[in-house]
Amino acid sequence: MVEAVLGQIPVGTSIDEAQRFMEREGFKCSRSVNEAFRDRKGLDYIHCDRSDGSRLVQRRWQIAIVHRDGKVVEALATAGLVGP
Repeated sequence: MVEAVLGQIPVGTSIDEAQRFMEREGFKCSRSVNEAFRDRKGLDYIHCDRSDGSRLVQRRWQIAIVHRDGKVVEALATAGLVGP
């Protein structure tokens, strides 16, 4: 997933452009400042979340697009199945 995201939003892309792309792809995004994502702490990033699937089981993606000085520097991702 990280490779797919960085293939569309390469390092150096403006963070505003990155957020617009992710939202066009169906993600809901919010900004986080000096927050943790998984085991990483103190990051400034856009947190993008998306779920697809049936009512019983959905696949969920959570992407952190880390930025510095308004530019993308890396992407982090988690994915999994959510259900009863």
